[in-house]
Amino acid sequence: MAIESLEICTLDVSAAESLRVSLEADRAQAWEIAHYEREHEGKLTSQIRFGLTAANAASMVTVLNVGQALHTSSATTAQAAAFFLLGTVLAGVSLLAQQNSQIRKAGNARARAITLDRAVSLARPHAIRSRGNELAEAMNEAAEAGNETFKVSYTSIAMQNLGMAAWLGGALVVAWPTFAPLAHYFGV
Repeated sequence: MAIESLEICTLDVSAAESLRVSLEADRAQAWEIAHYEREHEGKLTSQIRFGLTAANAASMVTVLNVGQALHTSSATTAQAAAFFLLGTVLAGVSLLAQQNSQIRKAGNARARAITLDRAVSLARPHAIRSRGNELAEAMNEAAEAGNETFKVSYTSIAMQNLGMAAWLGGALVVAWPTFAPLAHYFGV
């Protein structure tokens, strides 16, 4: 819902003061979110780098050790390695997509807070009539930035799920030769 400058320019002093108080509360919350998103971005980046390294190492160790322990053929081990490698790549893409999303969220949260700073300064009862257009523009910008701040990263979610599916595929390739006789025994 876009705010029209005409609506703002016609506010009486009491309504203008109520608007200013509401904007100040919104601004305080926007700065809280901006600080949280910025802090969260740094933590997430560190976790991503560590997690990506661990995922690569764990996948290869798993392929080599589990394959040998279960006495699987080299072809089976190669197939499982391919699945694990694909899963690792997809998980890495997921992590990078999440990091990029988090960086955008932090930037949008900060932009919204700065825009609300401007809106609060424009919402003074004595200035609202002459600067209603600027205030309406600032309020609309803040609303738009708020919508961007809370977007979900569907790419990250999809890549995470595909990465997990690839990992499961690798695990099944390695485990199937061992458990197939049991499945046959139980009639599965």
